[in-house]
Formats: sequence, structure tokens, C-alpha cells
Amino acid sequence: MGPVVFCLFCDSVRREIGGTMSLVGVYQDQVIAEGFPLRLPRLTAFVSIHDSDGKFADGVQFEIFRTDNEDVIADVYSAPIDPESIDSPLNGRDTPPRGVAVLEMQNLEFQEPMTLRMRLKFSDGTHCLSPTVLRIRQRPSERANTAE
Repeated sequence: MGPVVFCLFCDSVRREIGGTMSLVGVYQDQVIAEGFPLRLPRLTAFVSIHDSDGKFADGVQFEIFRTDNEDVIADVYSAPIDPESIDSPLNGRDTPPRGVAVLEMQNLEFQEPMTLRMRLKFSDGTHCLSPTVLRIRQRPSERANTAE
């Protein structure tokens, strides 16, 4: 089985005392813009990779791309990711090694509505997609309702 990837988009990630991480301003599936162009001062991707082969240990190229035309919006290469094995309380066995990456992108500008997705490229030439998408949308205009 290939890698399993989870990606959450948020404003920022704080590393806390005790080894936890706090995700701040998590986007459920969309960013609502008042208008375009939209400038995001910061967009952070929290990516968790589970892979029995540990492909991520050699480093990963992360691409955030438009789903309509495959244009790459952000391209980030990570240094090797240190795999960790996690005990699973559900089955009493170790789960596949996991790697976590926090990618911070600054001053992204969007000229129009679009849908973004994360693609990971591994050093062996394989790649996988995160099931998560982030829709950049314009707030619907409010119509004045007047009763006659």
C-alpha cells in the first residue's frame, strides 16, 4: 500500500511545550474572500504522512496546485523528515512510520476563485495526493430584499 497523506490548511502552527502542536485558524474547506485579488499574508499546511516504506525520510517535494489546470501555486522542498513509529491503542501493534511537515507560505495572492490541492513527490519518483482541497471563493453578494 502506498503512502497515506492527511493535510490541514490553517493560518499557523505553534509548537507547544510537551511536544504538542496547536493549529490556529484551521480552514474547514474554504477561504471566503471579500473580493479579488485576495492576498493571504500566511497560509500553513500541516501534513501528516503515513507510509510503511518511509519514503518521506529522504525528503519530500510538496506542491500546492490548482485543480482546474494543474498550475503550481506553491512549491516547497523539505529536508529529510524524521520518521516516528506510533503505538496504536486500537490494535496493539505499531502503525506504519509517520512523518509530519509544517509548511508555511507567505504573501500568496489569488486573482480569482479556485480550488487548491496538495501533491507530494518522493525521491523515488512516486507521488501521491492529499484528499483535502481548499476552495478560494468570493463571498456571495447580499441582495436587498424589499417587500412590496
